[in-house]
Amino acid sequence: VELKHGRVAMAATVGYLYNDLQLNFPGTLSPSIGLKFTDVPTGLAATHGFPNSVPIAGWVQIIGFIGVLETTTFKQDPAKEAGNVGGDLFRRYKDPAERETKLISELKNGRLAMWAVMGMIFQGTNTHEPIFDNLGKMFS
Repeated sequence: VELKHGRVAMAATVGYLYNDLQLNFPGTLSPSIGLKFTDVPTGLAATHGFPNSVPIAGWVQIIGFIGVLETTTFKQDPAKEAGNVGGDLFRRYKDPAERETKLISELKNGRLAMWAVMGMIFQGTNTHEPIFDNLGKMFS
């Protein structure tokens, strides 16, 4: 479970920072209501206006996509060790020592990402400002 949570936290950290840098897709998120990708706020503010910040159909697609991944690509085979998912999509290491080192690194990075994403959520809920704006204030 820790390995899976770490993987989710690593993806969440990248997603949180990507959105915070305002690197948005061009175009319209929902043509029916005229919502552009740039209109969606960063961080948890995207969920504060639920469902207005992202339309219900968008949330259904997100949850549906995650559900498909969980039941297909990332489904844990009981015959395999924990975390060994993804079929041939993921790189496998033949050397046991290298494999052990990589798995320990992934576990440590996952633990750090769990702390990082919680820190970003805490900062966002207390300051209501993007992460990088607050960092800029620290160093100015």
